Amino acid sequence: MCNRTIGGLGDRRILAVAAVIALLFIWVVPGFAQPQKGGDVYRVTMKNAGTMGVKSDCSTDTTEGYVLARNNNGTLLSDSSLLDTDGFRVPLFLDLVTDVNWTRKYDAGRGLSGVFDGCFGETLWQPPPGNRGCSGLLFIMFEKKKVSTVTFRWNFDCYESQPNKIRDTIREHFSMTSDPIPFPAASAWTGGDISGHVAGKFDLQYLLNEGHTLVNQSLTGGQGRYFEFDLVIEKLPLP
Repeated sequence: MCNRTIGGLGDRRILAVAAVIALLFIWVVPGFAQPQKGGDVYRVTMKNAGTMGVKSDCSTDTTEGYVLARNNNGTLLSDSSLLDTDGFRVPLFLDLVTDVNWTRKYDAGRGLSGVFDGCFGETLWQPPPGNRGCSGLLFIMFEKKKVSTVTFRWNFDCYESQPNKIRDTIREHFSMTSDPIPFPAASAWTGGDISGHVAGKFDLQYLLNEGHTLVNQSLTGGQGRYFEFDLVIEKLPLP
């Protein structure tokens, strides 16, 4: 694990890198987001994973499973704050199928090491005094250029602690990111239902912001893994 420490006057190049890495943590919101109503909401299903991939079958009340997302100018955002048509909040848990090992410094509810093979997601456990669970975020971004693509970013299993002052806040989490993946269905997407097969390179990363130490590490050595799965997006009727 490669740690870069910034202190004193420091090196401008290190500070520039630190600024970029810090942007990766702006998604973290203390506590849990409140359920929201109104706007275009979509049911996102991921299924039929290949040798490696991601599925949305972690829901306990449906066989297939799904998460909910809101459309923001062509980007779908899921943060566990949305309510289903029956009025219930749908948590953001996804089922990873990989051989990638992980380790971390702080326990977000599942220990300090393991393999990304199974259901992961936002921290829903009751943290001890001084710690706060963080809501996860999933971005699904569609682009229509010469080649229509879909890109994924998922921040999950966050640990957050503020032991003393705000400047001492500790934030630790994992991320799943993809390359822009050819997705022909995106070329005709105008906000309705959309589906297609996703096949491309994904990486899993470890991020830690602790005092003056910033860590952003690929857990695959930057090589990533080839994921395959079917993506189905269905617009839900307004409540």
